[in-house]
Amino acid sequence: MTALNFGLRTFDASVGGLGGCPYSPGATGNVATEDVVYALTGDRLFGNIGEPYGNGEPAKTVQSRWDVGPVDLVRLAEIGEWVSGALGRETTSRAGKALLARRKREEERKRKEGAKL
Repeated sequence: MTALNFGLRTFDASVGGLGGCPYSPGATGNVATEDVVYALTGDRLFGNIGEPYGNGEPAKTVQSRWDVGPVDLVRLAEIGEWVSGALGRETTSRAGKALLARRKREEERKRKEGAKL
């Protein structure tokens, strides 16, 4: 965010934070694209807690100070989790982990409520 305030407008990132430095064993990888998008938009791309995620559609009225273009943050997090799993790694995206965990909790809550009926 400080770099943005100083005028930088181009940043490198990778889905799930994949990558790293071949010259630095144990390097953590790159900045996760999901974390950059979340930092620029906050939770405005997927709505309030309790809103359904099932349609995969980003909110139509995103009001962000930064133009991130059309992006579905939840879908991006899903892709990061999938590609990381395919490579035998865990996603390093904090935003991705949080979004997917929140969705899983909501699905579990709905499943429990459905079982009570």
